[in-house]
Amino acid sequence: MSLIGIADLSFGYGGGEEIFSHLSLNLSDDWRLGLIGRNGRGKTTLLKILAGELEYRGRISAQARMVYFPFELDGQGGGMGQAGGMGLGSAREASPQDGNELSSLEVLGRAFPGLGEWNLLREAALLALNEDCLKRPLATLSPGEVTKLKLAALFAMEGVFPLLDEPSGGLDERGRRLAAGYLAKKKGFIVVSHDRFLLNRAIDHVLALGRNGPELFKGDFDSYWRTYEQRGQSEAERAQTLGKEVKRLKAAARRSMGWSHNAEKVKYGHGMFDKGAIGHKAAKMAKRAKSVAARRDKALDEKSQIAWTTERNPALGLKPLEHGPGRLIDGRDLVLGYGNEAIIRGLDLTLEAGERLAVKGPNGCGKSLLVSVLTGGAGRVLSGRLTLAPRLVVSGLAQRNYLEKGTVRDFCQKNGSSETLVKTLLNYLGFGKGDLEKNLENLSDGQKRKAHLALALAQSAHLYVWDEPLNFLDLFSRTQLEDLILKDRPTMVFVEHDLTFMEKVATRELDLTPFSREFFDKSR
Repeated sequence: MSLIGIADLSFGYGGGEEIFSHLSLNLSDDWRLGLIGRNGRGKTTLLKILAGELEYRGRISAQARMVYFPFELDGQGGGMGQAGGMGLGSAREASPQDGNELSSLEVLGRAFPGLGEWNLLREAALLALNEDCLKRPLATLSPGEVTKLKLAALFAMEGVFPLLDEPSGGLDERGRRLAAGYLAKKKGFIVVSHDRFLLNRAIDHVLALGRNGPELFKGDFDSYWRTYEQRGQSEAERAQTLGKEVKRLKAAARRSMGWSHNAEKVKYGHGMFDKGAIGHKAAKMAKRAKSVAARRDKALDEKSQIAWTTERNPALGLKPLEHGPGRLIDGRDLVLGYGNEAIIRGLDLTLEAGERLAVKGPNGCGKSLLVSVLTGGAGRVLSGRLTLAPRLVVSGLAQRNYLEKGTVRDFCQKNGSSETLVKTLLNYLGFGKGDLEKNLENLSDGQKRKAHLALALAQSAHLYVWDEPLNFLDLFSRTQLEDLILKDRPTMVFVEHDLTFMEKVATRELDLTPFSREFFDKSR
């Protein structure tokens, strides 16, 4: 075991606000460390700094060679490179055509000099990656197979400390479970992931990048989250107590000053009074008023500090429309596809008001196709009968963030949504004031996703059909969305790979595997 030392690290992009300012940490390269935080807190940035891909001020020391994942391979749009001198060796200069002709094993051999084939085969088997994938060109592999191949190569190398940025990307439910179990048996890595199932299976330490700086915690994500919520609850209760104290002290200060002023009036009024005694009393009351005001200001300052100790997650609101009795969706013997190509066959689909249907199945089974059909997209009903309830209002959320231009105001005007409501929702989801005025194309993927999600939340509908709503969202936003759905209980059909979210939110599941083209092709 050795230490990864980070001393006085500072970094910012292009003259903007610094993401890290004089950050100092000591981490063990024996830990399975989960790196978490709100979107925009610098999780990916920190990994790329450690990998030597970004210039920074400060000092970083490590014995192991730190490598950022995911990386590019020949035949996938670029070479891997050396990661600032700490990488695994530079990939051979090769054209994309050359990379497409080589087998995946040959591409890996050129990108990772010294990679042992036996080690690679062992790691691939642990990830349930078919040996045939190593013999095929990289371009013919699915996104999930490419993810597994890169993980296998990274952990097959000796003397490497992996920096994993969303390692479950491109994996379906089974793949995510495999990846979580695989990482749980490894030693020494940092992982950025919004997948709570993976974090709870795979990590033994948490590094949280909060608004007040980094915080280290020993344990899995759920252990950290329980401690975090308990602290947040304690702080909320303390803030409430201080709020009441501030009100009481304000009233006391007003009374004291009132007594002081009245005493002064008597002192300079008519009649037989001991003006010296009255003046002394007035001064005493004024002094007391100042003391009370000082205590009030101290309580106000403590209250403001408490509000910034933990992330504040205001409750989101959703106003689903109520529909009359009967089924909202009734489909019989459906054949669905794009154009004339059938992907789903023989599907019976029903949905009652109040149900939240989770659509699951392997990649390519038609989950997004079903969402497209229900939201009036490119998907088509090729045969069978699909009936939607009369005057049904459907709110859809696509899997991908389509490129948007302009500010949030432009985005709202284009989609006919309330700018005030959307901005309020974005503020609740962790948008800063500066982000609200930026052009959407300049925001992170997580912030773009929040803009689309806020638009969907701003719509009142009988039925919400969402395709992977948690894409790019941080863990804090995910818990907010869960709380919203469980509180307001909208009728939903959704696709989501976050196993924790699906288990908490869904009232029923639909597995498309038996109805997919892939299933029928394999059955022949």
